Amino acid sequence: MINANDVQRYVERRYGITGWGAKIFAAIATGTSLIDYADAAGINVGTARWCLEQALAKTGVQRTSELVRQVLDEMAKNTAMI
Repeated sequence: MINANDVQRYVERRYGITGWGAKIFAAIATGTSLIDYADAAGINVGTARWCLEQALAKTGVQRTSELVRQVLDEMAKNTAMI
């Protein structure tokens, strides 16, 4: 089972996504909504959205759902990188 910590470490290594961007992306990739994550983390939803947009910009992918699919597919194929 892939968890948020695994996803966060993977995107940090593979894509150079760090900080809040990696944390927010990992939460979304494992089923938490942006709004729920922002609320739990005590940050503004606009700030969370901006961090996620910055993370996506590092990958060249336009949509969060595309990156989620790509990352989870890569992780499933190569569990040695986790």
